[in-house]
Amino acid sequence: MKDIRYNLWICPHCQQPGIPGWHNAFHNGLDYGGNYPDWEALGHYCETPGCGADLVVKYGGPQDTPRVLVVGHLDENNGSTDGMFKGFKAFKADQNAGAALKMSLDKEHQLKALHLPLQAAYFEQIKSGEKVEEYRKATPYWRKRLEGRTFSEIILTKGYPRRDCTEGRISRPWYSWRKTTITHPHFGADPVEVYAIRVN
Repeated sequence: MKDIRYNLWICPHCQQPGIPGWHNAFHNGLDYGGNYPDWEALGHYCETPGCGADLVVKYGGPQDTPRVLVVGHLDENNGSTDGMFKGFKAFKADQNAGAALKMSLDKEHQLKALHLPLQAAYFEQIKSGEKVEEYRKATPYWRKRLEGRTFSEIILTKGYPRRDCTEGRISRPWYSWRKTTITHPHFGADPVEVYAIRVN
């Protein structure tokens, strides 16, 4: 599965997958000049043939869903879209502004759930709302699984239940993760760097 950095997003004008993903926005000629991972707004045009709608899209980190702030069309008499947006300057964007774009549901872009098996005590703490983050040690394995990716949802399970067991399974929306250092009995006496995955 391709991760969110390379996904196309649905244009709100033509409803086709023509809006660049995070990787293209930040690495294919749009020098946003910001301080990643601050949210930044960038000028785009829909790449779907026959559309070409002009948009201002707000991007966060590779795991954040981009949000559209402005949709319209430039006056063709004032120059090409390409020429206009080569000089478009990024500005800091309000993280809560705009409407979230929808991801292309082409088979190669379909999202999968993140499955997290848990010890019974942690499962019950998440279920009750007492525990709001689940920790995974920052190893190469979890870096590959989490960084630059997004998921349709999080499936939390008490151990490894049977597929038809609903009591030992919780579904939570996918939000994000953060990297932090903690001291926890599960990881031993020394501080360790972990991915703290939001599960509330």
